[in-house]
Amino acid sequence: SLPIVQDQFSSTASNFTFFTAITPDASLAQRFGGSDEFKLTARILVNLRGNYYTNSWGRGCVNQASGFAASATLGVSGCEYNGQRWFDGPSPTTNETVDDPQATHPVNFTDNIMIPAGNYNNAGAVTGAATVHIPHSYQTVQNTYRNVEGGLGGVQRAADFNVYWGAGGLIDSVIDVTHNVVVPFASTIGSSFGVLNQAAGAAGGSIDTRGTVLTAGDMGCVDPWRSFPTIGAGGTYNCAAPAPYPLSQTAVPGPVAIYDGNTANAATKAPQPGPGFILYLPGTYTVFESGVPAQGAVWTLRSYVGSIRGGQGGAGDRGPYVYTLRPRPLTATGVTLQVDYDVVNQVVAASETDLGRVHTVPDPYYVTSAFEQTTDTKVIKFVNLPAQAIIRIYSSSGVLVDLIEHNTSTFGGTEDWDVRSRNNQVVASGVYFYHIEAGGARRVGRFTVVNFAQ
Repeated sequence: SLPIVQDQFSSTASNFTFFTAITPDASLAQRFGGSDEFKLTARILVNLRGNYYTNSWGRGCVNQASGFAASATLGVSGCEYNGQRWFDGPSPTTNETVDDPQATHPVNFTDNIMIPAGNYNNAGAVTGAATVHIPHSYQTVQNTYRNVEGGLGGVQRAADFNVYWGAGGLIDSVIDVTHNVVVPFASTIGSSFGVLNQAAGAAGGSIDTRGTVLTAGDMGCVDPWRSFPTIGAGGTYNCAAPAPYPLSQTAVPGPVAIYDGNTANAATKAPQPGPGFILYLPGTYTVFESGVPAQGAVWTLRSYVGSIRGGQGGAGDRGPYVYTLRPRPLTATGVTLQVDYDVVNQVVAASETDLGRVHTVPDPYYVTSAFEQTTDTKVIKFVNLPAQAIIRIYSSSGVLVDLIEHNTSTFGGTEDWDVRSRNNQVVASGVYFYHIEAGGARRVGRFTVVNFAQ
């Protein structure tokens, strides 16, 4: 994992790390002076946009951040209609069907009372649910709810999630179809899913002060929020429960109350006509007024990273919908990044620097070498040669002793000399010079031969 502290405003936070991208073939690396420890590393830079664009859209709207401001050019005058949406899945074969899904949102940063009063639907629709509600600071609940959104933004994804329902309210699985990963179940809040039922908080202790009714305020008693100073430990969703409320894999609908305006209303709001539960997915929790979903049903949540302007609803006609895209964060647990690339091996012209690595082995050559397989075979190796080269060997008096043409298609960098002249005679002891020619590059070197008299 790569830790990043998310900015709660509009700035982008970053972190990076290096990793081994390619391990070259050891034998080829050795031919060119490398070793089996040589690695090609790559750098990955991960960016996480500020929470204005991942969860706290109401706050971005009130502060008129980039992507939220009114624009005469675009014909938009407001930004109240942001938020995630639910629809009958599965994605991508099905799509949203609710027009203006956040139409109940009032004017940003006013009384946070939804329009019309008592209609809490602001997150699309799914079969069997009378109400689908997601709280939003500066829109449906007080501004300090931004602290809760701060606890959600770091795991938010731009993704479609398919929730597959089994028998008796059991969630068989949750699939992030955008990143092609399974979302695991966990009893706590994180990069996972879980259901908060009314029974989980029966002992009381949450901000709503009643264990018989489920509200969004009960989320403050779920770990790790229960220990967050700005949420459960003295914060917006203060929790005094002696034990954390566990999330479940099974929805057990019970009395549920949905409130707007102020979090204090969680303690007094009357329950909805029907039962319900809270479903948490990475970066989002939703309050459903719903019975047990039908076995085989698929509910899909669409979340995004960016901002929406325009739209129609309780805040007025704000013009056409305009979506401002922001790069989605790499927050999907288990996601795989695959980079496709082509490699072309080609021979480039040798330089004098390249030829500077050429030398003979052994040097001096003393009667024999470790490369020789028989007593009548002599071998001196030229190493670190380019793919094509001409080697001329001269005596110390300037007489051409031998000429060797080096040409390889396998990127080999060595060439053998049999320590014989062009007349096939073993050369005498002495100092010899070699001249390497490779394209336009040239180099002269010398080596010593010590032989017994023949």
